[in-house]
Amino acid sequence: MAIISDSPPTGRNLGRSHPAGAGNIGFVGTYVPRRCGIATFGTDLVTAVAQEDNDVHINVVAINDQPDTYSYPREVKFEIAQNTLTQYLKAADFLNMNLLDANTCPADRLSPRR
Repeated sequence: MAIISDSPPTGRNLGRSHPAGAGNIGFVGTYVPRRCGIATFGTDLVTAVAQEDNDVHINVVAINDQPDTYSYPREVKFEIAQNTLTQYLKAADFLNMNLLDANTCPADRLSPRR
């Protein structure tokens, strides 16, 4: 699971995985309900981060092994097929735009989950 944050770590974090009031954090990886150990880990990690800082905004990009087979929770904002490179590029654009606090995405470039 990759973690992307708009706030760099500082010496004041005291062992936290992100600074207090971190803003937006993006997670990329497999995610529950997909059945694999990394999906379980990723979901547990997102839950722990959300519990640590109520002010953080979480964007999850879930990696799918099959098309349209999972009903993801609301924190999953974007899905990509694991073997389709262009979808990774679109997901990167989605995360970059959201981590910069942009609220709109060009519809012709991305199709984020709503």
